[in-house]
Amino acid sequence: MIQPSSAGVRDRGFVSAWSSAAHPRHERHDAWAQVLSDFFLPWTVTSRPREDVSASVQQCRLDDCRYLHCASDSISGQRAVGEIGRTRGDYFNLLYILSGTELLKFQAREVWLPATHFVLWDSERRMEFNLLEPLEKLTLMVPERQMRALLPNAQDYVGIPVNGNHGLGRLFTDHLRAMQ
Repeated sequence: MIQPSSAGVRDRGFVSAWSSAAHPRHERHDAWAQVLSDFFLPWTVTSRPREDVSASVQQCRLDDCRYLHCASDSISGQRAVGEIGRTRGDYFNLLYILSGTELLKFQAREVWLPATHFVLWDSERRMEFNLLEPLEKLTLMVPERQMRALLPNAQDYVGIPVNGNHGLGRLFTDHLRAMQ
């Protein structure tokens, strides 16, 4: 759960927001590494710390689901056994790239995710991420039980990138962006 007393976090009812700008330059990387785990799920940041990281995140809770809008400079991280073990609840996460590029690694398989593409990932599986450039993304976190009620074989779609500019992908991303 988000702790509204954390430095840089503003709580506006059901919306929480954080910005690296609220921290001294030399503390921004470490603060962002902690906020990734607070707002999303437990992660270990693997990129080398650097001064003056620019990052922000807004989170809206929708019943048991979470909707996040995130912007960040380049950073990388992982969810391994330790991070998965510290996760409260299991989630399927729909990750949609608004701008920039993210490289995801699901076990031995790499998925390149450019702007306008989305992918489903599972909080119970190991995963690595690498933001290759400044990035802006939306994430919809859906509890496993709710996702499986809608899509019983959700695990079959994990790690498959979808172009959000065409067909049903466009219909989905239009609705996802409308939630902002």
